[in-house]
Amino acid sequence: MCSESPAYSKNIPIFCLLFLAWFIYLATISPTVFYRDTPEFTSTAFSLGISHPAGFPIYNLMAKAVTFFPMGAIPFKINLFSSLMACLTLGALYLVSVTFLRVLTGPEHSESHSWAALLPVGFMAFCMPFWGNTMLAEVYTLHTLFTVLVILGLLKWKELEDVRYLYAAALIYGLSAGNHGTVAFYLPAILILFFFWCRHNRWRHLSLCALFFVWGFSVYMYLPIRSLTEPTFDWGNPETLQGFLFQITDRKDSRTHFNILHQAPTSTVATSALVEIWESVTTWISNLSFNVRHVCTIFLKDVYHNLSLVSVIGFLAGAVICFRKNLPFFLFCAVMVGINVTFFTSWRGEAFLPSYIIVSMLTALAVYTLVFTRWWKPQSDNSESLETTLLHKPGPLGIRWGRMAFVIVALIIPWMMIDKNYSRVDHSWNHLSETLTRQVYLTLPDQAVFVSGLSWFFYNYNQDVRRLRDDVTAVTVWDLISPHRTGMLTSKRYPNLYLPEKDKHDFNSLQGISKYAQDFIESNSTKTPVVMEQNSTMYDQTDFTSRWKPYRNILLRYGSPPSSAPDRGSSHKDSWEEFKRLLETELSRPNSGRDLDWLNNPKAWIYSTRVYFHDTGRFELEREVLTTIGGFLGQKDNPQWMFQYLDSLIADRRLGQAQIMLERINEKAPESFEASLGSGLLQRAQGKFQAALDSFHKAETLNPGSFRVHLEIAKTLRDLKMNSASQAAFLKAQNHIFNIRELVSFRQESNGNERAR
Repeated sequence: MCSESPAYSKNIPIFCLLFLAWFIYLATISPTVFYRDTPEFTSTAFSLGISHPAGFPIYNLMAKAVTFFPMGAIPFKINLFSSLMACLTLGALYLVSVTFLRVLTGPEHSESHSWAALLPVGFMAFCMPFWGNTMLAEVYTLHTLFTVLVILGLLKWKELEDVRYLYAAALIYGLSAGNHGTVAFYLPAILILFFFWCRHNRWRHLSLCALFFVWGFSVYMYLPIRSLTEPTFDWGNPETLQGFLFQITDRKDSRTHFNILHQAPTSTVATSALVEIWESVTTWISNLSFNVRHVCTIFLKDVYHNLSLVSVIGFLAGAVICFRKNLPFFLFCAVMVGINVTFFTSWRGEAFLPSYIIVSMLTALAVYTLVFTRWWKPQSDNSESLETTLLHKPGPLGIRWGRMAFVIVALIIPWMMIDKNYSRVDHSWNHLSETLTRQVYLTLPDQAVFVSGLSWFFYNYNQDVRRLRDDVTAVTVWDLISPHRTGMLTSKRYPNLYLPEKDKHDFNSLQGISKYAQDFIESNSTKTPVVMEQNSTMYDQTDFTSRWKPYRNILLRYGSPPSSAPDRGSSHKDSWEEFKRLLETELSRPNSGRDLDWLNNPKAWIYSTRVYFHDTGRFELEREVLTTIGGFLGQKDNPQWMFQYLDSLIADRRLGQAQIMLERINEKAPESFEASLGSGLLQRAQGKFQAALDSFHKAETLNPGSFRVHLEIAKTLRDLKMNSASQAAFLKAQNHIFNIRELVSFRQESNGNERAR
């Protein structure tokens, strides 16, 4: 018993840190759904649905277990799951750091290892990206836990030379793929360690590791099996091979990954074949150097901002020490961090958490070496027990300064917790993210077909978890306008809806997709109300905006309501005023100004309402919405906002007021694209066609990819009776059409051009 007490006592600090972290996480946890993906994960975990790519089957299955706890509401319990995984992650990170130090420096001085490992765990516990994911339904704390456990298994395999730990790491690695697909990028780093550390029977062990990985990876069979039951939240319909591959390869966000690699300098033009080859080589080297420097700079700034300057120094110093002591593990760390950071440079935040694990381990190594060893003396002088000299005796001057430095650096942890991040993370008060959407859904007509937009995560949460509107059938805008999403609209899933025959529609053209959406909406509106929330995507990608009529608040109803039903939504102004009252009610709630993220849905609705009023010719109401955007959202000095207000005034023939707004644009943003385009529009409305053309050409140089400016040039040339030039300009505008809205505008104006000719 007595012999075990020192081993127990050395772990007391980490137990205290974990207890403190758990207490703080509980104090800051959100009591209900949060923003972004949290209503989705709450819904899919509770109802065992299919989340967005890559499906997250292991997260949904594990989070489902906590919903059976006999305490609290469903959203709170799933948020609690994130906090629990975070504490387990911190404990595992401490173990992996201690094991790492033992592998690199030997099993001696275990108490020094414990103290050195404790410091970076504290930084990790209260850094914003990690702490911010402990109080909401998200996958990142579980993702970080799996990553730590994989590394722990590899290090235990090396330390104890027990191949069972290698197989355990392979199994956990397979399971982790069922939580976050980016673990696939760990494979090169893992293989580096395997081939360096596995000296005997490599291919046998590799084959067995592959089998254990497949065993863990088989959790993905959840996707097609569960999809066959048609859950409410069934992203991508992975019961089909196409849907399954779309899920596990995460094509949804593929364009955003490795985005940093497109920011390299452009190459020069070669003058001969030899020069061209030389230029290609030097450009490739230059681009690679630029990308590496840029990515490294971004990552080190991120570590400094979210962890500490100590972590930056510890990461760099630890990398040098690791390189000298254990080259294979140094290469493992370099590949892990390099791929993760490059892949998520445009994302950052919680996406960098796997790299933070490596930073923490290397920082522990640096702290141990610089503080707990006599690194400034020859090796022969370093044989005395560090626990004795550092922790129990005053020791020499260098040791005392090291001890003082350790204590001072440790004070960063309470500073991060109390002063830097607590108020940013604390959402124990926050109910705002669900109350507004709930009020909107309660106003849906009975037995309606609801076309949801940005709020569809909240709708599914309200339907699956809160069971608010079981009479409503919901589809999303993207089910109707995205070709690959139409596989979700099946008679098995929607037996009560009319589904157009897909073979009769051309999904390779903007108009074909628009006609499919209109066919679906028009056919179902004959049997039941079809209602849509304000959604600019629908206006951009379809050509029947005017068929949507106001119903209530931000809800629009397709076509005219039946004469037997009360026409409660006949006034556009009444609907807008009702929505403003709902918004004002939310703003009057306590703490509504503490976190502006809850405005994501209202902002989308407000911006979409402006587009709707503009496209339906209700310019006075459009300016009311713009006034709300300018004041409530603080956009009055934004050049785009000022241009939209100017554009509305010109379309409404309020040229005097338009002149005042143009003067304001020229004052606030005199050389902007919006100033030149706005000047051209007003000058043409005043009959100054040549001056307008000059302004449009200036705008073209500022934004050559703008469809609008090319269309306005073509229209102005037509006004100047320059028909051949106008025709050429119309063809140029045609090459810049991006959506159906622009296509409709182009066809209206080009038809007018034909008549003029």
